[in-house]
Amino acid sequence: SVEPLTGFELAEVVGAPGAETPAEPAALPAALEWLPAEVPGTVASALRKLGRWTFDDRRDFDAADYWYRARFASTPAAPGESVFLRFDGLATLAEVWLNGTPVLQSDNMFVQHELDVSSLVAAENEIFVRFSALNPALAARRPRPRFRTRLIEKQQLRWFRTTLLGRMPGWTPPVVAVGPWGDVTLERRRAFSVSSATVRPS
Repeated sequence: SVEPLTGFELAEVVGAPGAETPAEPAALPAALEWLPAEVPGTVASALRKLGRWTFDDRRDFDAADYWYRARFASTPAAPGESVFLRFDGLATLAEVWLNGTPVLQSDNMFVQHELDVSSLVAAENEIFVRFSALNPALAARRPRPRFRTRLIEKQQLRWFRTTLLGRMPGWTPPVVAVGPWGDVTLERRRAFSVSSATVRPS
């Protein structure tokens, strides 16, 4: 069975992104403003729906850290049952905690993740996802590219698996995708299950 996780909330951590911002849920300021956010979705889509942002607001979503959280009820894994937490897309530098335990680090928005959380799921659960600011990572020194492109201003984007939509001046609106843009689900499997199969006729 597949259970979509809903009821997510979003908060922006104000301040210099990177080492000066909280690195785990326990360090989050108590006074953070948590806003309702649809998943799948992005920070921009959530703020736009709430009237907190419009396309006229030239906001750099790569310059801040954003957190998502959700509380959900479930049941512990039964004997012979496995519980998997699935993410169909996290943009872009993401870390995930389930019930206080770090379970995932991702730096590729195009990769799906499937995590066995059978030992972590309880009757009451809380999930946190941190989306770190991309700008500090782009500022790190790396080898100079052999060829430069005029499509993007930040040449270091070539080192990250993320969309260029919103990062190509004059081509797309300056709105970048940050957040859980794919589904987040909890999947239960009992005993035997087939994840992939190959047929070779002879």
